[in-house]
Amino acid sequence: VMNTNKLEKLVTLSRELIHKPSGPNKHFSFILFKNEIISIGFNSYTKTHTKAVQYGYPYGFPHSELDAILKAPMDVGQMVRCRLVNIRLDKNGVVKLSKPCHICSNLIAKIGFREVIYSTNKGFINLI
Repeated sequence: VMNTNKLEKLVTLSRELIHKPSGPNKHFSFILFKNEIISIGFNSYTKTHTKAVQYGYPYGFPHSELDAILKAPMDVGQMVRCRLVNIRLDKNGVVKLSKPCHICSNLIAKIGFREVIYSTNKGFINLI
């Protein structure tokens, strides 16, 4: 289980990166290996990706989870040793629900991450 300090650091980093995702939803997905960030993904509402179309994302816009997976410097098969942390912020930087959608959940299950954590509307981080 990831410690609270590391999660708070990811929330702080998300607030620093809040201008990165396009559109109204500020979703961030972090892939961590041995507690080090190896990839950061963002939702996109302007840039499509062929993998997003292939996996069935609406209009081909990748969610932050897929974006992080595609950017990761390791083979998908090695990600069973990684953690995935999802955080969503509103426009004021308040932590909100970032539970993976059904498409992302299916992809996450196929990969078999060691641990998946996401933020909630109450600001807590929950385990899946």
